[in-house]
Order: sequence, then structure tokens, then C-alpha cells
Amino acid sequence: MKLANALSQRAELQTRIHQLETRLYNNAQVQEGESPAEDPQDLLQELEEDYARLEALIRSVRKTISAQERKELMNDQEKFEALKQRAVAWHEETYGREAREKYGDREVDAAQNTMRGLTQEQYREWTELGQKIQERLEAAVRASLSPESEAGQEVAALHRRWLTVTGNPYDPAKHRGIAALYVQDPRFTAYYDKAVPGCARFLCEAVACWVK
Repeated sequence: MKLANALSQRAELQTRIHQLETRLYNNAQVQEGESPAEDPQDLLQELEEDYARLEALIRSVRKTISAQERKELMNDQEKFEALKQRAVAWHEETYGREAREKYGDREVDAAQNTMRGLTQEQYREWTELGQKIQERLEAAVRASLSPESEAGQEVAALHRRWLTVTGNPYDPAKHRGIAALYVQDPRFTAYYDKAVPGCARFLCEAVACWVK
């Protein structure tokens, strides 16, 4: 049943129930020895039937709302799965060949499967960490801070968390290798330097300094 139709029927039933209650009350107030205009027993039976119909209608409305909520949740999940799949496809198209040559098919496939297996909460944290890293980098470079400063240490720690939020085991050597790619590969450099030049190098040097 469509929700709008069900709600309309509920309003009509509530109006009818109110009218029946009023008629029942009026006919029950007839003085002794007088005959009521309507039989109270008949009115009571109609009222009970309408009560039952209203309760059934309310149950139907609840089921309709619950089904819509489940559908919305499913639609959100389907959109999230599609989002992850697009991210995997983009990475494969952009960096797949080099990554497979450097790390091997097994390593790259495992990383992509990890991405596909992310929960919405993990993906949200991963995305927010990426944004926070970029903000800290740009602020540090604008302030001419050293990668060996506390700002550099914070960026290195955030980047470590960004690498492991998906559940991947942490490897310091691999962390340093990934950071080095940010200055070796112009595509990574362009990504981190898109607003403030020097961010990619700051991140690389901060990781080299603070990750042992």
C-alpha cells in the first residue's frame, strides 16, 4: 500500500470513529422510557469494527515505512559499493601498471580487495584523514616549517594512520617507500601540491625523519 493512500484512509477512519463515538454517546444519554434514535449496540459494533480497521491500517503504515527505510538503506549501501568500485578502477587505470611492476599482482590485488571491503565508517575516517593530512601539509609549508618539527611529526603520524585504517599491517619500510613515491612520481606530486607547492616533499621528508 502506498503511504499517501494509507494515511488518507487513516484520516477518514479517524473522522468516522469520532462521529460514531459522538452518536453512541448521544444515544446512550436517552432518558429512561424513551427510545434512542439509533441502537447503541449497532453503533458499538460499527465502532469496534472501525477500531479494528484502524489498527490494521496503522500496522500496514508501519510496514510500509519500515520497507521504505530498508530500501533507502539498501540504496545507500549500493551507492557506497559503487563508489568503492570506481575508486579501485581509477587506481588501477592510473597507477595499476607501475604498482604491479613494483609490488606484484598479489600485493595490488590485496590492496584493492581491502578497499572493496571497507565499511562506511572506515571509508569516512580514511577520507577525513586524507583531508586532514592535506590541510596540515599546506599549513606547514605556508609557515615555512621544517619536516623535522612537531608539525612534521604530526603529519607523519596522520599518514601512518591513513595507511592502516583499512586494517593493513604496518611496515615502516613500506611507509617510507610510499612517501618517497610522492616526489618520484609527478602524478603524486601534482596531487599533494595542487594548492601549495612543496607539500609532497614535506610529507616525504617528514616520514623519512619520523618513521624508523
